[in-house]
Amino acid sequence: MRTVVRVLMLVIAVAVLVYATLPWWLPAITIALLEREGAENVVLVVAHPDLNGFEIEQFEFELDGLHIGIADAELGYRPSSLLDGRLTLFRATRVFVRQLSSTDAGTPDEPNETGAGFAIPAPGLIWQYTPIDRIELDSVELQLEVPKLHVVGQFGLNAAEVSYRFVNIAPGDLDGLTLAGHIERVGVVSASATLPARSPARSPAQSPARSSTRSPATGSDSSKALATVVGRIDASGGAELTGSLNLADAEVKLLDPLVDVSTDTARVEVDFTLKYVREAVGAPDDSAPGVTAEGSFAFDWTGDLPQHADLSSRGRFTYQADQWSVALGGPPR
Repeated sequence: MRTVVRVLMLVIAVAVLVYATLPWWLPAITIALLEREGAENVVLVVAHPDLNGFEIEQFEFELDGLHIGIADAELGYRPSSLLDGRLTLFRATRVFVRQLSSTDAGTPDEPNETGAGFAIPAPGLIWQYTPIDRIELDSVELQLEVPKLHVVGQFGLNAAEVSYRFVNIAPGDLDGLTLAGHIERVGVVSASATLPARSPARSPAQSPARSSTRSPATGSDSSKALATVVGRIDASGGAELTGSLNLADAEVKLLDPLVDVSTDTARVEVDFTLKYVREAVGAPDDSAPGVTAEGSFAFDWTGDLPQHADLSSRGRFTYQADQWSVALGGPPR
């Protein structure tokens, strides 16, 4: 009996020692492992754990030309889930990945060419391979030099769906590009991409993500995005894609050198819907086509060809049974 008590006291003493020194040995082990993989400037500051998790105050390191960091994070767990290698929660106020320089990133790997083809993985695999029940990232930042990219946004995962929203704030042609969507565990995927219209009155460094005001002097419709695409894939494998393209003077004039014209005023508007219906197993050869499309367009242009011209057209188009059809005419838009 005395031996059992001594062993029990020893186990308790070891457990208390491990708990008391965790803010020291956990960073030390993590830093040693990362440095063995080539990481530099590793910083890890953690707080004492409780029965349900512990907090990470700061975690940063540099590896392969990238500076990666996490701030004010929380890891949640249950003792039973730890035995299965799972966490119940990962929440972080801020997560960032920054490219230190375009020369430090190393040579990109050669593409792995295989003859296996391409297939969209089942959405349910996200939950199968993610060892965390819930993820909440309040602020995600990705900054790269090559290609020029500076993205900020949010990301979340729970038992039912994955949701995300990211905006590119780097000056350039894709300034203000917004990607958003969600993936449901049952197999439904929805996503959207929006590129705001350009405004001559806006300085290159002024991003739509930072300022939503537009100058009325430009004469453009600020409520219309330059391009918008919204897609959805249902659980049966069918898909629908809707979108619009709205080009004004500034965008069309970029094409002038390519087609040797001089644009004075221009407007191009296209709306479309594309649908894909997965063919049922054993469907007859004369069954409905898998892909259909429909939409409308409007085109107004004045300029020199080199002689002055005033062009205008509008109409609708459809694609069905491997046949395109276009009907010109319609009310002014």
